Amino acid sequence: MAYWTPTLDRVTERGVHALAMDLPGFGQSASEPGPYDMESLADTVDALCERMGLGRIVLVGGSMGGVVAQHLVLRHPMRASRLLLVSTGAFTADPATALARADAILYREGQDCGNAARRRP
Repeated sequence: MAYWTPTLDRVTERGVHALAMDLPGFGQSASEPGPYDMESLADTVDALCERMGLGRIVLVGGSMGGVVAQHLVLRHPMRASRLLLVSTGAFTADPATALARADAILYREGQDCGNAARRRP
């Protein structure tokens, strides 16, 4: 979390409510029992948002947190209004199927995703 402190300070100065968390197994949450996987970490972030009464959020994830953020928007597509990935990546052996899955999830949730499958890398 200390990594994000300067960023949190800057956005807070501009009137934005910001929050950073230590994922289970890291920082002050290092003692939380594992094992950990990206899906359960994403669910942990969503559960924290739920406990805090947060609706849709602008989600920023860096490095491994970016992978967690990607899982969060796939598992809980109504949680994030925007997603910003910093120094992270994603891998799929089948990008077309992954994009089609994202379209299907958003369609199922009633969101217009602008047909992600047409935006192939």
